[in-house]
Amino acid sequence: MRLGVVSGALLLLALTSCGSGNSSSPPGGSGSQTSPTQPAPQPAPQPAPPPAPPPPPIVETGFFSATSTDAYIKRLIVGGVIGGADAEDEFFVNYETSFFSGIPLYRILIRLHSVRNGGAEVARFGIQSATDPTINLPDTLYLTLMADGSRLSPNDAGITATLDVNWKAVEWAAAGLTAHTGTSATGIRAGQVQTAAMTEAIWLAPAVDYKRRVTVGARTGQYRTVVAAIDALTDPNSAGSIRGSTYPSSNICSPERPLLIEVVDAFHEEQIVPYKIEGIDQSPLRLPHGCALRLRQDTLIYMNAPGSSAPLIEMNFTSRIEGPGTMEQRGGGYAIHIDNHNGISRTSALEPTTLRRKIQTVLNGGLIIRRTLDDTVPNIGSGVSNGQTMLFDGIRLERGRNASQTDYIFIHNSPFESHAGRIHLRNVSSDIGDLPNIALLALGKSFGSTIQHGVLIESSDIRRLEVNNSVGGTPGFRRLSPMTGITIIGDLGE
Repeated sequence: MRLGVVSGALLLLALTSCGSGNSSSPPGGSGSQTSPTQPAPQPAPQPAPPPAPPPPPIVETGFFSATSTDAYIKRLIVGGVIGGADAEDEFFVNYETSFFSGIPLYRILIRLHSVRNGGAEVARFGIQSATDPTINLPDTLYLTLMADGSRLSPNDAGITATLDVNWKAVEWAAAGLTAHTGTSATGIRAGQVQTAAMTEAIWLAPAVDYKRRVTVGARTGQYRTVVAAIDALTDPNSAGSIRGSTYPSSNICSPERPLLIEVVDAFHEEQIVPYKIEGIDQSPLRLPHGCALRLRQDTLIYMNAPGSSAPLIEMNFTSRIEGPGTMEQRGGGYAIHIDNHNGISRTSALEPTTLRRKIQTVLNGGLIIRRTLDDTVPNIGSGVSNGQTMLFDGIRLERGRNASQTDYIFIHNSPFESHAGRIHLRNVSSDIGDLPNIALLALGKSFGSTIQHGVLIESSDIRRLEVNNSVGGTPGFRRLSPMTGITIIGDLGE
């Protein structure tokens, strides 16, 4: 019985007279009297019991929701971030970690599904081999619906995922791919999404919060060369077969998880040697998506291959170079090449008007030289993709005073245009001096489109801007800032 609670009824004793003569009476009473009925005593009022406390809140930790019931996938995938999605969307995964002994064959599949898009698959990772692939896989995986620059599905909307994986927890079975259709078993915790706007802000900020850092230097670095550090971000056995357009080329870095390669030794000097794939010259210094390179003041990176058209540096995906080192092209190609050709920045059949995967390209300081006897190739050659931002901040461009000259930066538009990009020059200087008919910046509309990419110029010594519209129609570029003192040759939109 609970203390302080009345548990029974109070019995009342009533005495009643049974006529004249013999009668019964309580002790101490007279036989001729009838006792009146006594009022029942009332219990003291009791306070109402307090309400039961609410259940403790569910503590959400890890990548998956605390209410997700699949314990194995929680042990295997221990963290991660979803890139390019809407913060309000919900996601779940299907997976397979199979081993078929009779073949033999190991297979790993991880597929990301969007609730907002009706459970459609929006990103994936997959690998299969005759030997255990986890031996050589890094502890992060990059999920996308693209492979080598081609779409694996028309549903590719630019949503990606970077997952932290505990390979010690892998369990091999011949069970095949799971068939979850909602979030109950493998739902991902809310708050794990990084929107495209959030990623753009990270890369365009004055300083980036890099999630990983690797160092370069023959004496004190983790890697002796920048190229060796880049190769380590990919499968070293396949590094020589990777092109500048290969996407994705790394599971370790991503735009949502930026990685920094930093030269730390004094007077680091590195010659970049080009190679060919199917007759096309390639540079091994190709920054993967989500990778940045930081040089010291006394760093020199150069290419000396006069017979090659390979650029010194490829920056075809979200990437960044931080100076103030020197990058010098002594061969036949650009010093820096930036051109994804709208390979990854496209809308999807699921969302035909929404662009989620945008490229951010940042050159923040540094001396960029292109100086050869046949100096007819720009220092920077590029094509702007849908939604791309190119920020050239505090760089210096030099070409020397050779008789044969061309423009210092050339940027053209791209096919399959749907969204405008932005070209931003800030504090850019050069040795152009009083050279006639030479532009620091030249723009070209090479593909028919009504899209106009914005051009913003701040505090830069640009005296001449050339705009070439070879395909006619709407100008391919428009000004975003006053261009007082700049001679504009050609048609630049307002």
